[in-house]
Amino acid sequence: MYALLESHVYLLAFMASFWFNLCITDLLKAFAGRLRPDFLDRCQWSDLHHACTGDPRVIMEGRRSWPSGHSSIAFSTLGFLALFLAAKGGLLRSPVTPAPHATPATHIADARWTPLTPWVKGRAWPFVVAVAPLLVAGYIAISRTVQHIHHPTDVISGSLLGFTIATLAFRNYFTWDGTPRSPLVHLDDDGGDYTRLRDADHA
Repeated sequence: MYALLESHVYLLAFMASFWFNLCITDLLKAFAGRLRPDFLDRCQWSDLHHACTGDPRVIMEGRRSWPSGHSSIAFSTLGFLALFLAAKGGLLRSPVTPAPHATPATHIADARWTPLTPWVKGRAWPFVVAVAPLLVAGYIAISRTVQHIHHPTDVISGSLLGFTIATLAFRNYFTWDGTPRSPLVHLDDDGGDYTRLRDADHA
């Protein structure tokens, strides 16, 4: 039951990050924008007519370079996934924040926790799993400059925009330890319905 609730909140947050980023990106492209590096090829300039002779839709898209939509979408989705995996791997907790599902007896040990603890204990997999989506997003973003579709500043701006929105969406729906921000999760901090639901799923 808890896994179902967590999946529901994750999908809400993921879609919020995606759609909000898409709206902001399209607005910026429409009101700011600039010529893409390959605009002259799209334009198909004619010295005879002194005008562009290319496909009007291709030409219009060539004026919407900033910010990079692929970069912003990649980081708003894969960046969100990276934050979620990092939270579940215990990488986003502060040194004084108890671990998810921790008992009072482990709070003292948690106070000595740092983001490097998994490395010290030989458990590097949380870092690898969390960074993997960011590497994919970075590859997508860089490919836009390699293909001469975007300027480097387009890609940087889009990446920062996407990851910022992903972070805001994550914080709106989850705590840094990966616990969903839902009334069902925080019914009773002293061991109420959520505690019984959580313990049943982790038994």
